[in-house]
Amino acid sequence: MNYYDWLASQYAYMYPDLYNTMLPLIEEELDKWGRDDLSPYQMDELVDSIMRRYNGLYPQALQRGYRDQNTVRNIILVLLLSRLFRRGSYPGYSRPFY
Repeated sequence: MNYYDWLASQYAYMYPDLYNTMLPLIEEELDKWGRDDLSPYQMDELVDSIMRRYNGLYPQALQRGYRDQNTVRNIILVLLLSRLFRRGSYPGYSRPFY
């Protein structure tokens, strides 16, 4: 188990409803992209896409105790990284992010 898997499991324990909602969306978005070797910019776009789809549920998330939109965004990014590592691919960190 790598760090992102461990962190994703912690989020799954703390926020089970968010985890169960986000995981199918993440898998669906990854399948839409059709590739797993995403650059940091592409991962950011993918997280934005998931956030747009999740926007209808976002007010409910605030009522359930998620602090702000950045908290939800960070959780989605960790779940995305965990999924990418489970698929056997490694995000394109060798490419410059700036």
